[in-house]
Formats: sequence, C-alpha cells, structure tokens
Amino acid sequence: MSRLIIFGGSYAESDSHTDHTAWPHQVADRMGLELVNHARAGTSVRWSINKLINYHNNDHRVNDHILFFVSDHDALHMMDTEGKPEWAANLTAWIVGTLDPKHPAHRYFDDRAEIMRWIHQHYQEHHTDCQLIQSFLRHMPNQAHAIPCTEDGYAWPYEYNMGDCHDDLTRTRIKHLQGATTLHRRYTADGEHMITMHNHMAPERHTVFAGHITQLLLTGDTTALTLEHMREVSRRTMQHDPTGPYPL
Repeated sequence: MSRLIIFGGSYAESDSHTDHTAWPHQVADRMGLELVNHARAGTSVRWSINKLINYHNNDHRVNDHILFFVSDHDALHMMDTEGKPEWAANLTAWIVGTLDPKHPAHRYFDDRAEIMRWIHQHYQEHHTDCQLIQSFLRHMPNQAHAIPCTEDGYAWPYEYNMGDCHDDLTRTRIKHLQGATTLHRRYTADGEHMITMHNHMAPERHTVFAGHITQLLLTGDTTALTLEHMREVSRRTMQHDPTGPYPL
C-alpha cells in the first residue's frame, strides 16, 4: 500500500487528534494511502529536516507521496522587529551598512546590535535550509513537495503559504487543547457558537485544502495551490464576525 508521508510543524501534525475530517486524513482517504505523519506542533525546520533524512535512510519507498511543511517555531518574520515584519527585509542592508540612517529601523537595530546580527544569521540559515529542502525533494523519485507556512523571505515558486490561510485568531480562541488543536468562538447568522479547530484551520478550510493537496499529489501541478480559494473560505466563515469581513 502506498503511503502519505508528512513532515513539518503545527499546520501538518495529526498526532494530537484522530479527527478524520482534518486534511491529512482526508487526503489519505481520498487517495487510498496509509498516513505516516512525522509532523509535530512547535518544531523547527531543522528538526523536520532531520526527520526527513532519517526517513530517507531507513524507511523510504519509491511509491510514497511526500509533503514537507516548511515552518519555523521562531517566527522569523516577526522576531524582535517591533511587530513590523517589513523591517526584517532591512536587516541585510543594516548589516552591510546601506540602510538609510534616517530609517526608524536603523536606531532600533543599533540598540539591539548583537541580537539583530544573530537574527540575520538565522535568516541566512533558514534560506539555506529552504534551498536544501527543495533540492532534496526534487531529487527523490517520489511525488514530493514543500509547502511554505510563513512569510519567511524565501522565494517560493508559488504564492501560497499557510500563514495566509489560518483561522486560529487570538480574539476568538477560547482554549488551547493539545498540539495544534484549539477551541474557538464562531459567529454565524444564528449567533455565537463554538468549534474545534485542528492545524489552525476552520473545518471548511480542511476540505478545500485537502482538495488542493490531493490534486497536487495526483498531477504534480503546483497551480493546484490556489490561494484565492483559501481566501474565499475566510470570507465565508467570517462574514458574520463582529469585527467585519475578512480583509483579503
């Protein structure tokens, strides 16, 4: 029996639940695959790479289907940038001395020079890791794909990352259960309800995402990863939210 092999963090894990409506189970069921999920919530890219290498050396089969969700537990795009992810793009300019001294990030970086240099090094390592993952998967005989989970600065070949497709909002979260499973408020035309979310996604999104991934694995065509479909889920599920409709 062919297998669906998954690596990554909280967007991909199924260790904390056995809900067959969650996308990993949906994909496995649609394609008739055995699910082998190595993903765990809160793990880093390096941790997942080690899992991938161990799988390749000890458990690889040529008819496996492989997904690698590229996340980083340190949330690189937000680390120590005062909540301004666009500042992260200025790190290299600051490091090499070309950032405009009048830019507000310049003094901020100067005041935190040691930690900012460490963050810059971490960015470079992450960029190298992304290249390694893409190359590693490309040279395997399997259907094998990497899915980005954050705006990490790496030039991914498709406009699609899970950070743009999540519903795990702090203001609606009631309780963290375990792994990447949370309890949330849900607003509908009939009022407020409670729903359980897995992998930071509302139940409807799992079905749409499972369709994307199934098509990707069957055809190898990355245009199956249609971000607009995911945005439409958000517009529908948030149309009664008191803060207003989904902005995208």
